[in-house]
Amino acid sequence: MNKNIVYAGLGITAIGLALLFLFIPLSGISAVDLGKDYDKGDFKSYSDGDKVTVYGEITDVEEDDNGVWLELDGQDFPVFIDGGKASDYKVGDEVIIHATVVEKASINIPWWGIEVRMEILSATPGDVQYKTTLEGIFALIAVAGFITILVGAVKN
Repeated sequence: MNKNIVYAGLGITAIGLALLFLFIPLSGISAVDLGKDYDKGDFKSYSDGDKVTVYGEITDVEEDDNGVWLELDGQDFPVFIDGGKASDYKVGDEVIIHATVVEKASINIPWWGIEVRMEILSATPGDVQYKTTLEGIFALIAVAGFITILVGAVKN
């Protein structure tokens, strides 16, 4: 048994498992938690231009002339994928989106002096990652560590 290889394998396995279970929750905010921060068209903790990494399950997909609107985990805040196509996203997909908070004026009625504004999350198709892809990579790292342990255990 080669203890150095076994210890290296243990380290690689630990890193893989830590990434698998901790990376996504520590690198962003869940759609449910972000939804609690969103009230009447405003994010309480974020301002126009702030970067936000949000993860969740797609629960609705709508397409317009400019891109795709996604709903995550049934939450109220809109996520706009500029230039995206609805066929690229399916209800049930788990995604991680690196977005920017953007202030949009939704209704402007100047003769009444009314402007209803709201904040949305805006991203491009390149800012969307599938959660299962990252989890698969992290699981492979853990498996590689386990294989390294086995190699170290049988090698002299």
